[in-house]
Amino acid sequence: MKNFLLIAICLLIFKKSFSQANVYHPFPLDGGEWRADYFDEQCFGICEKRNYYTRGDTTIGNATYKKLYADIVPEVGNAFYGEYFGALREDTVNRKIYYFCSCSPEETILFDFDLDSGEVLPQTWLHDVADTMLVSSIDSILIDNSYHKKFNLTNTTGYPVALIEGVGWSGGLILEKIYSLIGWEVIYNLKCMKVNGEIQYLDTSYVYPSCDLPLAIENINIASVTSLIYPNPVPMGSTIYLNLTYPQQYKVKVLDITGRSVRPVIFSANSIYLPPDTFQKGIYLFEISKDKKQQPFFVKLIIL
Repeated sequence: MKNFLLIAICLLIFKKSFSQANVYHPFPLDGGEWRADYFDEQCFGICEKRNYYTRGDTTIGNATYKKLYADIVPEVGNAFYGEYFGALREDTVNRKIYYFCSCSPEETILFDFDLDSGEVLPQTWLHDVADTMLVSSIDSILIDNSYHKKFNLTNTTGYPVALIEGVGWSGGLILEKIYSLIGWEVIYNLKCMKVNGEIQYLDTSYVYPSCDLPLAIENINIASVTSLIYPNPVPMGSTIYLNLTYPQQYKVKVLDITGRSVRPVIFSANSIYLPPDTFQKGIYLFEISKDKKQQPFFVKLIIL
């Protein structure tokens, strides 16, 4: 009897996931946000971090698009915020996403989610047909309590590449192209995707998964200041991270709830260890500043 119930439960779960995966999940053009990293062996790690997001409508020809912007934080050089990258629109009937790049006079297919297993990936903004790629298999991934189709693609890099319905691709949004053969190891990775501020997709392979993009302090506003330190709250004896570009350029002063200065903290890259003998349970204020000309920011940290 127990075996019968177990089989029945498994069949119900399979039926539910199969039926959900066969329902088309629209692309999040309203309130979508994609956080992606670009790795290259020449950078010995992450070369660039990007955050794409849609804001407002625009009409091009007879079609209505969502305007696409990006915040870009390179490993070396200046960060750029609010860069206009073009516009997106969706054809829900044919399950395709179109991209009108600000650098191009016409739109191009960005994602094609109407593919079958064994089918050759068509010409898109992300893929040149000269690099033949096949849909090796189709399975599903659970996103926000619903199963979305995942199109696994063959490639010669050895790094898994997939299109994810209602999300984009495993490398992000429009980060360059999907190359099936390259001269050195280049990896694009979608770290997370939000819709209206809520995380829908998160790559948990990171040491500390986060949707936040490192900020330059001159670009910080009241809405973003709370994300400067993570995780928050934290247990005693934890390591916290500063979500800043070039954190070594900043000064951090820690105050307790009475306003008394606590022992100076020590940076290690963008992380700070909080020794339990100094940082007991309670509320602390981190005063973050770059130079005397700029007004410092205060971020509350709770230690549990």
